[in-house]
Amino acid sequence: MSPQELEGIGTAVSRAIGEACALLRSEQSQVIDGMRRESEQVTRSLEQRCDRAEARADRAEAQVGALQRELEAVRELASAPALKDGVIDSAGALRLVQRNGDTLAVRMADLPALIVAAVADRFVGVEQRLTERQDEQVTRALQRLGDAPKWDRTAVYRDGAVVACYSGRTYVLRDGKASMGQEPGEHPELWQRIGSHGLRALKAKPEHPEPGDLYAEGDSRFLYDGEATTLLVPRALKQSDLERMVRPLQVELRVLAELAGGLRRDVDEVRPVVQRAAQDANASRAWCDSRKATIDSPALARILERINELDELLNTLLGKKDD
Repeated sequence: MSPQELEGIGTAVSRAIGEACALLRSEQSQVIDGMRRESEQVTRSLEQRCDRAEARADRAEAQVGALQRELEAVRELASAPALKDGVIDSAGALRLVQRNGDTLAVRMADLPALIVAAVADRFVGVEQRLTERQDEQVTRALQRLGDAPKWDRTAVYRDGAVVACYSGRTYVLRDGKASMGQEPGEHPELWQRIGSHGLRALKAKPEHPEPGDLYAEGDSRFLYDGEATTLLVPRALKQSDLERMVRPLQVELRVLAELAGGLRRDVDEVRPVVQRAAQDANASRAWCDSRKATIDSPALARILERINELDELLNTLLGKKDD
């Protein structure tokens, strides 16, 4: 490149740098002016606030002075005696000169009745107000139990907070704060249980069971009501238990199967004999049926009678021979 070209390039670069610097100076001056205006506004606002604060301080000082004067007057009145003078006249009337100058006259005989009347007047409606207050307290307590929000593991509770946890249980926070994750049932030093209602399901028996705890022990489910423990779900049979129960039965079944096989073999051996006996019985029955007419004939009956007579006669003759 020629010297003239290099000089032209240098001039152009210088001009560009100068324009960029001028632009930056202009932008910076605008920003500084804006900041200066904001600073002036803030300063004026602070001055106005100071003026208002000084005015309020003057008014407060004046009020404090007035209160101080009233307090001194009250102190002077309190330091004065309540009763300036008292006398009982001959009629039995008590006359008292009070601190404010008024004179109070009361007959001593009427004093008990006046006291009773004053007490009765003061206690008019007290019983009703106490009853209403008690009803309000009971209502608030029941509402506190029923409207208690669900305990949140990520929340932080303050003193006196009431929460619902588990299945129907209610807890109130003791003095102090409960940090996140401090479950009411696991931190009794922070949370106090209200009542004994509600259930809590546990995987194992706790060290100190509470009323309404439902826990598992030995594959069984138990419920503790505060005094007694009740078995709700007995332990389920396992495969090993079933195998131990079925094994003797299987042995007996094998023995019975062997006995049945022996009996079956014996029956197979006896069956031909029984069949031959049945055939012989059938043959005998057929022979008897074929000769039934002869057996039932009157002639055979007379022959049998004659044989019986001869038998008796023979027995008689033999008996006489022995004599």
